[in-house]
Amino acid sequence: MSDEEQRPLMSDTREFRGLQAEEAKKAYEKALQLARDRISVPIPLESIAEGTEFVNSDIIDELHKLSRRACVYGCLAAHRTLNERADVSIHRTAILRARAFMCEVMAIRLVEKMAEDKIGREEMFVEVLTPMFNECAAGSSAESPLQVAVESNAVAFINHMVVQQCVEYIWRGLLVPRPSYDIKVDSEDGDGYVMGYMWPATINVGFKALPEGRLSVPVYQYAAETLFSFMLLGVFTFVVNYRTAEVNPIEMFMYFLVVSFGMTELKQFTSQGINFYFLTLFNGIDAMIMTIFSAAFGFRIYGQWIGSDKILEGPNDMAYDLLACNAVFLWTRAIHVLAGFRYFGEMVVIIRSMMRDAAYFFIMFAFVLVGFVQAFAGLARASPSDGEPGFGKGIYLLAKAFLQSPDFEDAERMNEFLGPPLLIFFMVLASVIMLNMLIAFFNQSYTEVVESAAQQHVFQFTLNVLGVGLDTTRYPFISPTNLLEPFLFVLHKILSERAYLEVRQWVWILAVLPCNITIAIAEELFPQTTAKIYRVKEDKEFEDEQREGTGRKNDLLGSGTDRAQVPGVHSAITADSSKGSKSSSSSSGESGGDAVANDAAIAGSGGPDGVEQVLASLVAEVKALRRQVEALSEKT
Repeated sequence: MSDEEQRPLMSDTREFRGLQAEEAKKAYEKALQLARDRISVPIPLESIAEGTEFVNSDIIDELHKLSRRACVYGCLAAHRTLNERADVSIHRTAILRARAFMCEVMAIRLVEKMAEDKIGREEMFVEVLTPMFNECAAGSSAESPLQVAVESNAVAFINHMVVQQCVEYIWRGLLVPRPSYDIKVDSEDGDGYVMGYMWPATINVGFKALPEGRLSVPVYQYAAETLFSFMLLGVFTFVVNYRTAEVNPIEMFMYFLVVSFGMTELKQFTSQGINFYFLTLFNGIDAMIMTIFSAAFGFRIYGQWIGSDKILEGPNDMAYDLLACNAVFLWTRAIHVLAGFRYFGEMVVIIRSMMRDAAYFFIMFAFVLVGFVQAFAGLARASPSDGEPGFGKGIYLLAKAFLQSPDFEDAERMNEFLGPPLLIFFMVLASVIMLNMLIAFFNQSYTEVVESAAQQHVFQFTLNVLGVGLDTTRYPFISPTNLLEPFLFVLHKILSERAYLEVRQWVWILAVLPCNITIAIAEELFPQTTAKIYRVKEDKEFEDEQREGTGRKNDLLGSGTDRAQVPGVHSAITADSSKGSKSSSSSSGESGGDAVANDAAIAGSGGPDGVEQVLASLVAEVKALRRQVEALSEKT
């Protein structure tokens, strides 16, 4: 047995950190090699998820022995790499997608193996799922396996029970960030292995937690952010509806909140990176909100600079008009409060998918639109004295036509003979052909997404948790208290690292004391909702589920090989399963013969070979029944 296998996971691994970084790279390369050797032609993803033809126990044992801490990260990093290659490849997309999915299945079964081996959730969560590596990262920043899974859209892995339990433990504060100084020291070692979270021996809740507070827990940070958002909405509504020529105190307070809001978004952007940040729909909306607020503030400052006292014209009017338009995005962002509920969260996932399709459509449509605008601009024959080449007229004319309000008189004024026919041609092309194509895109997206909406909702929840938890600061400032951070940055340049972190801790405790007092009162009044009680319940349920799962597996497999389908994978490959359902009608007539053959196989089975025959016949029967169910569902 190697030193790696003998060493306890939760031991002090500082001396082995460089070794772990090397093993992360080895696991990454090994996963790529296994996927390349096992899959040489495009195959359905269903075949990889079921059975042991591609991912068997020998492969899992080999990866596990290679590195217990970094094997999951290596498989997920390989999954991301293969997906990136598939995105840029033209003729090898299908085979690269299949290899990427095999790497995801390997990561899932590695997690299952660790759970079955009873190494303990604290070891798996702290040392396997949440530590940060940078050996296989695209850039120089470190990343955790959970972050890689989200960035590579590993929905099946994210939906696994053990992985989701780890995410919920971070969400509820059962896993807490290590001291910032320790994380900084580990990061500066340059070995690419940093433990960001630790398993607390005791969890203080209520008034016992007041010395430091519970606001560092992501669920409470999310609640504080929600309250801040509604406070900003209230102040914003008052400012927009009561215009004044001079800057009033309420407006100054609104921009004060906006600066705090912008600092929060900037910090999230820098800690998450551009790819991870824009995975969330609301972060894109936040970027639009800050852009409009910045433009409105610029016009407002310019109006005060030139001394304009007119409200309904000039820079002041433009500033208020931009703020009024910003209400569309600011109130839309409030949906993120409802996104925490499963129904609304699934709807948000569907809307996000449709918005992506709409963006692709309008990129294509833009080329058609530019061509027609150029044509009508030429037909307008604007004289040089007018100073208007006709582009504005052309865009307005085509916009009305696209929205089913054509103005043939205006087209005739542009050109008596060619204007109306050209407008009719645009309406046929845009409103009849391309608009119906957009509706078809929406129908296809809805059909594909709604089948996996529950899994996508869990994926989005994980994305939100990591969006808060990626900044592993033990004492995070929330809006508007984060306005103190620029002053703390000055102290950071003057004091030593340890002294600065001590000052930051005390400033944080005093600044967010009202929020921590509110949390303490809530946990004292409703103790059944605290993380401490939740952990006790989860511990018992987890042990029961593990014991029941092991018993079911033993009853099913006996001494045969593992043929169980990977949990959560079937819903992630609905596109391939739908292809199989189209041929279900032709095979449904053969199911009766299959059932007879299965009965005969069961009756004649005996010994280890007989067990394998029974298992194979049962798998065939289950597949036949599933095809019948899919066929019936299509007919209904």
